Amino acid sequence: MATTNHAERYMKFYNNMIRLQNIQSEVHIAEVWSEALMQNTVQSSSGCICSRLQDRDCINGNPRIGIPSAIVHLYNEQVKRRKVPVSWIAAYLHDVLPDQMQCDWQHFQLSHRCIVGDCVNPQHLCWESASTNQSRGYGVCRVICTHCRQMLCHCQNLHDPHCV
Repeated sequence: MATTNHAERYMKFYNNMIRLQNIQSEVHIAEVWSEALMQNTVQSSSGCICSRLQDRDCINGNPRIGIPSAIVHLYNEQVKRRKVPVSWIAAYLHDVLPDQMQCDWQHFQLSHRCIVGDCVNPQHLCWESASTNQSRGYGVCRVICTHCRQMLCHCQNLHDPHCV
């Protein structure tokens, strides 16, 4: 079974955006993405910034957003994927990058510490292994500890960084 190189694909996307920003002064890549993200998100009471987009990259996965035409036009090569996960845009805008010094970083996934797949709050995003990412979905992380009144994930150090 082939493993998916999430982080490696993201870094290609990220580096393309940086390259385009450096060679195209009339189109401000980050501003185009910020505007696209702002128009398609809503703030929740829990601190999450959730996407309103319905197109998904997989069942129950991250919502995807079309690459704005102003950016597609700048690509010299053929754009193979016309849509990217919305969480990638938040990660790009706020420099949430995988730690390339860690072993097997290419296979890391962009995880939602809040366990809300639609969330694009950069403080809720981190790159980690698929197994760590998937372990965040268990209810034990959000149980309130009886001695310190914090979530067990934080109190017992179940994840680093801990769930929010």
